[in-house]
Parts: sequence; structure tokens; C-alpha cells
Amino acid sequence: MMLRIQIYCDVDENGDITESVSGQRIVPDRQYDYFFMVEDQEIPNHIEDYKVEDRQLVKK
Repeated sequence: MMLRIQIYCDVDENGDITESVSGQRIVPDRQYDYFFMVEDQEIPNHIEDYKVEDRQLVKK
């Protein structure tokens, strides 16, 4: 069974992620620009390799 990871993130004007929190069952401490549910366990570990384009989390 694949675990789903929650990712909350803020982005700059270019869509680059400036801040993020992630985990299986988290409650963020504040409002973030975007929220994603992913199954790839490596995305949170390499969040600097991703950005937000057209409201989608994409690899740079």
C-alpha cells in the first residue's frame, strides 16, 4: 500500500517553493499558498527540485 504524503507550500512570483511542510498526517500551523497530496515518498525529501506551475507541483 502506497502512503500518501501531504505537502503544504508557499511559492515566490516564479512558482519556486520558498517554504514547505510535509508529512503523512499533519495540521499546518498557518495558511499556505498550496496543498498537494503525493504518493512519491521522495518528493518531500527533494522539494527544492520542484515548483508550482498552473497550480500543479512539477519537477524543475
